[in-house]
Amino acid sequence: IELACDDGFEVLSEVGKKDPVLDKEMSLDDRIKAMNDELNAGSSLIIVEAREGGKNIGIFDKSGKANEDEIDTILNNVDNEKILWEAPNKDQQVFFILKLGNEVNLGNISSDDITSLETLRRGLRGDTLGKI
Repeated sequence: IELACDDGFEVLSEVGKKDPVLDKEMSLDDRIKAMNDELNAGSSLIIVEAREGGKNIGIFDKSGKANEDEIDTILNNVDNEKILWEAPNKDQQVFFILKLGNEVNLGNISSDDITSLETLRRGLRGDTLGKI
């Protein structure tokens, strides 16, 4: 990260793992440490891994529900403006918009879902209408 930044690149890094079966899950403390280490090394944005399915990995349980206690711990220990939350599923997107506001950094959004996400961000759908 430092070398890339020294060479003039903007670095976005990702914390987490791709396969919930092959490796054991990183502990929350390890994830927070890795996030802060990468920010201190010069990363502009830290991506919190959730894969394309958004289930059974990182901050999401087997059904894709966000673990709010873990998210709150991350938010209390890492600069929220420097986090991009992967949220491939609509209910995850709604969760983050309601929790962190319509400017929350979201990633791993299917190109087919961009219009839907923007209507959620603007409070034009039932899930966020009158709530943001």
